[in-house]
Amino acid sequence: MSELTLSEKLEHENSTIEFLNDKLPDTRGRFVHEYLVMSEKEMEDCHDWVQHAFPIDTVSPHNPAAPLYFGIMKYNHRTLETQSKLTEKYLNSIGLYIDTKFDQYNNPTTYVRVNEAKFYNVVSHPNNHHIKRITRLLKHLTSSQRNSWLARAIYIALVKTQWTFPLVEFHSRTIVMWSAAVLDFNPLED
Repeated sequence: MSELTLSEKLEHENSTIEFLNDKLPDTRGRFVHEYLVMSEKEMEDCHDWVQHAFPIDTVSPHNPAAPLYFGIMKYNHRTLETQSKLTEKYLNSIGLYIDTKFDQYNNPTTYVRVNEAKFYNVVSHPNNHHIKRITRLLKHLTSSQRNSWLARAIYIALVKTQWTFPLVEFHSRTIVMWSAAVLDFNPLED
């Protein structure tokens, strides 16, 4: 892909904002409100919403028409709220749950709890595509800056789960992809 102009980058980011504000459908013609009321199974059967809800700066080979994210435009409160709902709904569908604990000074700490049975049932499925979805979500949360803390919490939970309950289908490459997404580095560069 050739370098995009500022105008083209803004057009991509505006498409994401319009999708999250329920004003523009994804590439399959579905609006965000439809995803918010879908069951986990229905959402699982839909694929294009992930690239619209969690755009990154590289074109998806699975959905090349999806918008990209460059960090130029700021999301409004409604957009952030919708994206948070989609994030939580997706995480719950794969057995990850966002929890908050408060210390003695009432300072919150967010962490991610893993339902290992549900998580491994989802990611060890023969048609698994969640490794790439999780990587996309982590990269989006990290690159958007406002939720890098959540990306870190998800990453920590996934690595701890893999350490405690190793799954043969998980390759070291998966952990490297997640590490690269959260730590924002390219493992192929010097």
